[in-house]
Amino acid sequence: MNYRIFRSDPDSARPAKEQPAYRVLVLSWEYPPKTVGGLARHVHDLSVALAGAGDQMHVITCPAAGKGVYALEEGVHVHRIHPDRLTADNFMDWVKQLNTGMEELAGQLLDGGQKFDLVHAHDWLVGSSAVDISRRYHLPLAVTIHATEHGRNRGLHSDLQRHIHHLEGELTRRATLIIGCSRYMGDEINRLFSQPANKIRIIPNGVEPKNITAGIDTGPPRQENDKTIVFLGRLVPEKGVHVLIAALPAIIENVGPVRLLVAGKGPYQQELESLAHRYGVADLVEFKGFVDDAGRNRMLNQATVAVFSSLYEPFGIVALEAMAAGVPVVASDTGGLSDVIEHGVDGYLSTPGDTHMLAHYVSEIINSPELAQHFTRRARRNVLVKFSWKKIAAATREVYGEAVKKFHSEKLRQTGS
Repeated sequence: MNYRIFRSDPDSARPAKEQPAYRVLVLSWEYPPKTVGGLARHVHDLSVALAGAGDQMHVITCPAAGKGVYALEEGVHVHRIHPDRLTADNFMDWVKQLNTGMEELAGQLLDGGQKFDLVHAHDWLVGSSAVDISRRYHLPLAVTIHATEHGRNRGLHSDLQRHIHHLEGELTRRATLIIGCSRYMGDEINRLFSQPANKIRIIPNGVEPKNITAGIDTGPPRQENDKTIVFLGRLVPEKGVHVLIAALPAIIENVGPVRLLVAGKGPYQQELESLAHRYGVADLVEFKGFVDDAGRNRMLNQATVAVFSSLYEPFGIVALEAMAAGVPVVASDTGGLSDVIEHGVDGYLSTPGDTHMLAHYVSEIINSPELAQHFTRRARRNVLVKFSWKKIAAATREVYGEAVKKFHSEKLRQTGS
């Protein structure tokens, strides 16, 4: 596995100008403005950065309100499946329709004369079409695994989960090379799918600091004495919002009245609201629902501290966004969050599920403005040095080059040429 991208040495990734340009067909079920989680932002920001470096990027994705079937957006060719192609109510039937639609759009491009050097697929939902397009048109297949079904559910507990796990495994087996967004994810891919380490590359998510300031001037100014805790993420058990709510009484005992702003939506919201009532903190917790980028920025501008108490977190791009916004961060010492934050240097890492430790670290940051400022200064520097999209795009282009070379070498061996 290549961990050089995590080094602070700016020369640890080869400059883009030393690499050839690639023509890349990207498959992703979500792409802005259709944003469910961090995957959409990752695919968008990476594609824009690669297009800016000279690569020809074509993204095939789902329909989105107000968007046509094709647009050139920030240098990226975005092809959206027509809404009439996605009509199924059953989830797995919908996934089949999604992949059929992606294969049809890819076929229109390739049979119409468009050339590609490789396919880049993001997660299992697009796996069937990715494998078929790669096989039909003899193209290398790079696959980014952003999370696993086993990890999200801490095991496989239903036939659907086992089926998705099987599809993930099949996609990794068919891939020419696999990208994981953290060392944790690299280990998980290796362990769950029996994929060799020399087939896996580690490239983190990134953040564009200038995007974190957009829209903050339209929000109310932060009051000096406000103590505001912010959480951003999907409302599902693995994100650990219940741990943060359970820690609130101890935090209030340590620092006085606080408010918790929870941005995101998901099936766990009703249970979280009930939990807040159970702990007597319902009046202090505001569920904001889904927020767009400008809304996220306004919330971070109001924050005293951002908390990401995940039980499972492949990377945690929201932690990077908070760090780029100059907000001190407390996060769980799990998954990719452990790669992003250096405990006691640019933030705090807490044992997953430990409400007492979480309350202690959050309280310490709220009660110690000088410590909070120290963390934010160090965190912003690390974000700029380690997690710039320019650097991540350069590392991704190296993987593209490896995948193309490996694919054609294997093809030559198979034909005996």
